[in-house]
Amino acid sequence: RCIKRYIILHSLYYLGSNYIHQEKTNMQVAKRYSMKSESEIKSSRRTALTVLTIVFLAAVLLITGANTASAFTGCTKINSSGTYTLGDPIENASSTCIEVESSDVVLNGQNYVVDGTGSGSGINVSASNVTIRNFNLTDWTYGIRYINADNGVIANNTVSSNARGFGIYLDSSSDNVVKDNTASSSAR
Repeated sequence: RCIKRYIILHSLYYLGSNYIHQEKTNMQVAKRYSMKSESEIKSSRRTALTVLTIVFLAAVLLITGANTASAFTGCTKINSSGTYTLGDPIENASSTCIEVESSDVVLNGQNYVVDGTGSGSGINVSASNVTIRNFNLTDWTYGIRYINADNGVIANNTVSSNARGFGIYLDSSSDNVVKDNTASSSAR
């Protein structure tokens, strides 16, 4: 992402500075040969400043927008790619709490507890390239469940007290990385 942002910012800078340089050259030639009136030259300067301002604002929006995560505070269904952050603990949720149906998703639980009532999944993923990290999942049939979900990452999660089921379960899923998780007090 950083490389992409650098390339885009560099391109925007290049376009803006080339435009301004060209306008400056045009104004110098026009002054030398009296091809433009003073009002036309001032208008060209305003246009150049407008372009520079637009380039600057686009760069600022690109930088700030690229680092923004969508926050959620309760059970949810995610059907758009992006980064999502849990903002509060979830207690006594029934059935499946967090469903991820879109590829290219990063979920950060910020180590909050997502507590169930013994059934369903704390987090159910049915899409590729999904990262689940920093969750504390308790009292589910499945703490984290990947179904037909490839190329994902499950990292730094604590999954416990899933007395009737599984802590982390991958079904028909391949090329996933499961690392630095703690699973305890689960039936399987």
